[in-house]
Amino acid sequence: MKQEESMLQKLLDDTFNKSTIEQIENNYIGKVKSVTKWLCFSDYCLDDRSKPNNVVTFSLIPYISDLKELEEFIEENAKTDIKKTRSVNPKFIEFLKKYPLINFSFILNNRKSFFGISHDEVKDNLKSEY
Repeated sequence: MKQEESMLQKLLDDTFNKSTIEQIENNYIGKVKSVTKWLCFSDYCLDDRSKPNNVVTFSLIPYISDLKELEEFIEENAKTDIKKTRSVNPKFIEFLKKYPLINFSFILNNRKSFFGISHDEVKDNLKSEY
């Protein structure tokens, strides 16, 4: 029996089956065709009453330079988390414009029903294979 599609899986499928795939292929894939190793980072803001939305973001970064080099560059040019600063080093902005990373952010209108209402439902949804 096929497991019912989770809300997360439905959102991802709906998002990528629209024009997103075509835009990624046309504007991004050509730049990173030869990349065989990737980094994936995620960040989230959930239940923060000072923020307008619950948001989950995934960043895919092609491994095109040494990780230590990348880390040192970021530490040198982004001394603090961007959301905790009023100005961003122009060198870091230039890096973000040129480095072929891609971000996917999802606003969760009702995160409790998105991941599941009960603890077990959340666990099952996060463990399920897509």
